[in-house]
Amino acid sequence: MKLRQCALLFSILVVLGMGVACKPQVSLQANRNQIRQGEDVTLTWTSKHAKTVTINGEPVAKTGSKSVTPQQTTNYEALAKRGDKEARAFVRVEVEIPTPPPTLSFSADRDVIERGQNTTLRWSTTNAESVDIVGIGRLTASGSRQVSPTTSTTYTATATGLGGTDSKSVRITVNEPPPPPPPPPPPPRATTRTRSVSNEFAQVVKVIYFAFDSAELDEEMQARLRATAEWLNRSENRTVRFRIEGHCDERGTEEYNLGLGDRRANSARDFLISLGISSDRIETISYGESNPAVEGHDEDAWKLNRRDEFVYVEGGETVVPVEGGA
Repeated sequence: MKLRQCALLFSILVVLGMGVACKPQVSLQANRNQIRQGEDVTLTWTSKHAKTVTINGEPVAKTGSKSVTPQQTTNYEALAKRGDKEARAFVRVEVEIPTPPPTLSFSADRDVIERGQNTTLRWSTTNAESVDIVGIGRLTASGSRQVSPTTSTTYTATATGLGGTDSKSVRITVNEPPPPPPPPPPPPRATTRTRSVSNEFAQVVKVIYFAFDSAELDEEMQARLRATAEWLNRSENRTVRFRIEGHCDERGTEEYNLGLGDRRANSARDFLISLGISSDRIETISYGESNPAVEGHDEDAWKLNRRDEFVYVEGGETVVPVEGGA
């Protein structure tokens, strides 16, 4: 009787032991728990006594690894099953989503105007908190602003956001308005005078100067050229032909300075043409750094060598009526 009871107790313990031994087990790890969006993570899992294993519902091998690229923070669940028994393991991967960089669109209604006229700058952005325009200041992320530059100006806008910056530039070219038509010539007079056109040209037409590495005409030099144009547009001077010689200081290569001298000569030429002087009256030449006006190696000499000189070639009336003659 005791032997039979012992056998029954042993059978019960074996059945219970088998039940415990057959319960599935599973573990799940990620090689990284924090990543930036677009980076990969390797999931690794192992299981025991499992009939099937799934990760987030997808069947997988009972033991293995796989690479995943979550686009946002994701919880991964490994589920091991055997019959009606199951085991679960979890791992969470935090995904940092980078802030997108800003984009900027920047334009002007008109990029060529006459002095005294207005134009409107317009801008729009994405992913930006503000826009800074050099010379104007900080502005809203989208908007417009009317400007009236007195000289040709480049406006640079920079959009700023959490993801960085974006910059664009707009160039506004300012032209001088054409001069009014000259008055009609005075009636012929009986009294005349003889003049030296070349001497008068040298007295009236002044040398113009430029900033370092620039062919831009500032307001003072524009005023000199307007006085030159006024003299050239007089009836007795309308056949005068002349040469504009562009010069540079000694800095820079010879080739570069020849090009800069050429741009300086043509800058004055184009300005005079805009004031009504015919292009066939004007010659241009560049001497680069080869003909300095002043010898020296400092700014006092250089500023006098960055210049355009004007040379009389031919033409002009040598006998003209005298004011007040009968």
